[in-house]
Amino acid sequence: MFVQAMIEHIFETTGLTSVFSKVYTNPASFDSSGCLQLSPYHHQDWCSLSQANMCKGHILDEHRRLSGVKYDVVAYVGDGANDFCPTLRLRETDIVFPRRGYSLEKYIAEGRDKVTATVRPWDTGLDIVSALKEVLMGAKA
Repeated sequence: MFVQAMIEHIFETTGLTSVFSKVYTNPASFDSSGCLQLSPYHHQDWCSLSQANMCKGHILDEHRRLSGVKYDVVAYVGDGANDFCPTLRLRETDIVFPRRGYSLEKYIAEGRDKVTATVRPWDTGLDIVSALKEVLMGAKA
């Protein structure tokens, strides 16, 4: 729970608590010698694109199914190869933000015909904010 508590603390101190409804992360705690021990989020063997400790695509699907919210647009930000699975589950109305120069951008380029979401590479958080503003302004027009 340490990692989740740390993330929630960051949200609180930056005023972002109301922006996020749930955090999905590998649980962590300190052992008796003070070392941080990470545990798997879940054990999965169904997704060859993901690590055994976490299938982000499965988590995305579960969140959409269980949240009770109908999302008009899902914005997914990632940089690693483990972010390709959820990218493949995004719809045409969704946006994926692969970090420029990192492996997710490469995976998308290699499998572009499989990705239906709009792809908006980013270098800084300002790139993401700018793109999200465009989407939100377009939705209000």
